[in-house]
Formats: sequence, C-alpha cells, structure tokens
Amino acid sequence: MKDATCLVENGASAIFYKDLAQDLVDVEFFCNNPCFVYIKNGRERITSLDNTSIEMSEGTVTFLPRGTNLHSDYVKSYQNLQAYLLFFDDDLIREFLSSQPHNGKRKHANTSPSHQDLHQFKGSSVLAGYFDSITNLKEINLFSTQLLKLKLLEFLNILALTNPVSNLDNLLLNIKPASPKRNIKRLISNPETLRLTVTDLAKLSDRSLSSFNRDFRESYNMPPQKWLRDKRLICAQKLLMEKDLSVTEVALEVGYENISHFIKTFKERFGLTPKEFKNTNCNKI
Repeated sequence: MKDATCLVENGASAIFYKDLAQDLVDVEFFCNNPCFVYIKNGRERITSLDNTSIEMSEGTVTFLPRGTNLHSDYVKSYQNLQAYLLFFDDDLIREFLSSQPHNGKRKHANTSPSHQDLHQFKGSSVLAGYFDSITNLKEINLFSTQLLKLKLLEFLNILALTNPVSNLDNLLLNIKPASPKRNIKRLISNPETLRLTVTDLAKLSDRSLSSFNRDFRESYNMPPQKWLRDKRLICAQKLLMEKDLSVTEVALEVGYENISHFIKTFKERFGLTPKEFKNTNCNKI
C-alpha cells in the first residue's frame, strides 16, 4: 500500500506507519504475525471472519492475532487515518512472556485464535507518549534493529502495566498459525461469486465442503446451493429488465452454462421463461 510505510523491520518484527487520505473500504488482509494497531488519528472498523466488528478509534490499541483473515473499512470524516502497526516475531514474544511474573492465571492456548482474540486495550497518556517517541524517531529516521527490539518490548511492558486485567499473556500465547478462513458474508457479496460453484466457494473460503455448508447454514439458515440459485435468478431478472442482453448472455453472466437448464429454472421461479419475462417488461416500458 502506497499509504503504508515500513519504519524498521527485522525478520518478522516490524513497525509500520500508515496515513490514509482517501476512503479505503472492504480491504481483506491476513495476519501473518501478531499485530497491535494504535490509532493516532481517525477511526477504522475491523471485521472478523464471523462478521464480528471492532471500531478502532483515536488513542486505542487493538490486538490482531496471527492466523486470521480480516476486513478493514475506513471512511474519511474530517482527517486522515493515521496509525501505527507493530508486528512481533515468536522469539520476541517468548522473551516478553518469560520476563512476566506468573500469577497462576496464564493458560496455554491449544486452540486457534477466534474473533474473541480481536482484543481492544484502553488508551492512556503513557501509551500516547510512547507513540509520540515513535513519531520522533520516524521524523529523524533514527531506527536500528536493536532499537526495534527494545521499543517493541517497551510497548508490551507499557501495555501490560496500563491494562493489568487485559489477559495480555494469554492473548500472546495464541501464536500458532491457523487456517486463514475467510468471512463468508464478505466473500459472497462479490457479484463475481455468482459464477462459481459451491465447491469453488468452499475452497476460496479455506474450508472443506462440509465445513462451508455448515458455516453457511449457520449464517443464512439455508443451504448454499439454494442461496446461490436464488441470487443467480434474481440477478438474471434484473439484467433482463435493465440491460440489452440476450437470454444466453444473461445465463452466462450469472453462471449458467446450460442455457436450457437456466430457462427451465427461471420459469419455475418466476412463472415465465426469460424471453417472455423480457418481452413483458419491454412492453410495459
């Protein structure tokens, strides 16, 4: 992204700065490593694979676990979105955890991260001061790999001290890679998906066919085959009314390669063949 700059990196650890001047909506991304996002100005909405959203506003820190597919939406109001993104490699996380006192509450996480791990921390003047120091270093370009390590460890310690009941240790223990499942609702909102099969959609969502069918039913209370057929026919109906396309062109546009099957299915749904429906609506116009 042209609006995002890597200030310093060493392996998987890095500090990025982004300054977005224009709207940027429905951007899908995958977290390769644990990431903390600090919003300096503006606000941004993050949506997880199960459609749970978190509003990231000025002064907040949000934890994005490794191994998750997320969507970002930013609509500019009166100022640019300015944010810092801090990425951590496994060695750095282990070094931090080993320095923390064991209070008997830490639990090793054996499961993959879930939307509940999209955790938001309270902002504070101390955290604001920390990122002011990052801004100062950025302005004079005074970064090194050793300083990167010190600053990232400093951040985790400040976060732990200013959010003592945040369960930070347990969040950081979720560092195992997970299957990058995608948000089904966001995936099928793309009109191009009408041309795909349910098997294709399952693969794109990084699920087995049975898992995709199960997750889809939970979201839409119907099998994906029925949903896809209904969406295709409604789209075909709209194209016949609004576009100067032949029945064959409309069928192919919505994913039907068998034109006879399209005509039969359309008539079962609307009581008219596509050609009859098109002629009827042309006469009304």
